[in-house]
Formats: sequence, C-alpha cells, structure tokens
Amino acid sequence: SCGLPPENFTFWNVKIPGNKPKPEELVRPKDGLPTLKVVQLSDVHIDLQYKPGSVKECGEPQCCREGNGEGKDRAGFWGSLNAACDLPLWTYENALQFIREQIKPDLIFWTGDIPAHDDWNQTRAEQLHHIQVTADLLSQHLPDIPVYPSLGNHEGSPVDSFPPPGITTEQKSNSWLNQFVQKVWSRWLPSESLQTIGYAGYYAVQHSEQLRIISLNTQYCDNLNF
Repeated sequence: SCGLPPENFTFWNVKIPGNKPKPEELVRPKDGLPTLKVVQLSDVHIDLQYKPGSVKECGEPQCCREGNGEGKDRAGFWGSLNAACDLPLWTYENALQFIREQIKPDLIFWTGDIPAHDDWNQTRAEQLHHIQVTADLLSQHLPDIPVYPSLGNHEGSPVDSFPPPGITTEQKSNSWLNQFVQKVWSRWLPSESLQTIGYAGYYAVQHSEQLRIISLNTQYCDNLNF
C-alpha cells in the first residue's frame, strides 16, 4: 500500500572520478593564532514525562515515568543512569546554564535526536513540540551564541522515517518536519540558507571568512529509513 520508492533513491550508483590529486602535506598552524571554542549538543533525548521518584527499572522500553509499575530503584531528580530512561527537561536547561556561565563557547553545533525513545507513541505534533521547546530554551540561555543545527534520526515520525523530497503526498512527505525546522532555525541562520532546509533539511552557511559550515541531512542514508 506504500508503493515503490523512486528508483534513483533505491539504487545508488556513485561514480568516483579519476585523476585523484596527490594529498598535500598538512602544515601545523603557528602557535598563538586565533581559536574557536565549540560546544556540540547531541542526543539530548528529552523526556517531557520524566518523573523523579518513579520506577527506573520497569521492564518496559521507556521507564522513569508515572504509572511504570512497582520497583525498588527510583528515578533521580537530574536523571537516571544505567536505566531505560531519558533526560528531564530541567537537566537540559541546567546544562545550558553551565555552558553559558562556565564554557562560554564561540559557537554551538546542535546535532539532533531531541525526542525521547518512546518511538511507538510519538506523533508529528509531539516531535515538533520537542523541537520548539528545546530550541526556545537554547535561545533563552545562549541568546548571543551562533547555533548551527541539524536533524537526527529521532526527529522523524515514525522514527528513522525520512522520505526524499520527491515524495510529495501529505501523508508520506517529510515537508511537515523540514518546513517546521526551517522556521525554528531561522533565528540562527541567514535567509539564503533557509530554502534548502525547507526542501530537504540541509544547508550551508559562511560563519566567517575562514570557516564555512555545511549541515548535511544524512538521515536519507539511514539504513532503517525505508
């Protein structure tokens, strides 16, 4: 009932050009040159239903939530290690405060995987809500720091589902996600980079004269994207 995927997406044939140039020997930069302090935020997996004191070893794929049953081991306030639990929102916010006050980065790479691991229970609306909430907190606590985001496989709904741009029907298309992050990410990115985000979730941007950043949407290559 889903139909066949586009042929050019199923059978990739990448031709490697010949006449490969000889690699140039890298020269170590001189000491004392300007540097950048970069923070990468990745795989935060925020659980908006996280509840301190709930059961953290519940025998289910997602624990540390109200109604997870009985057990001795309880979820901590800031999170629960070695358990099927994700991160409370307040721990993420506390980390942003630490980054602002202690690390003081020049820029941030925010590389996706924002929602929790309750994959079977996620909707498009919930995925977008997670993106909105975490982006707003990032802007609130680090308002003057450039942020360069990208998508993770858990932003899809269903998880790992990233139909290519050639699939345009509303039920199957991924435009719901691409066009939403186009709007959310516009607070950090110049207008000339937004068109490709809305089209397929990727972009390139010139951070400075010496640094150009390319954000690829590699989820199209996810081996679970079928």
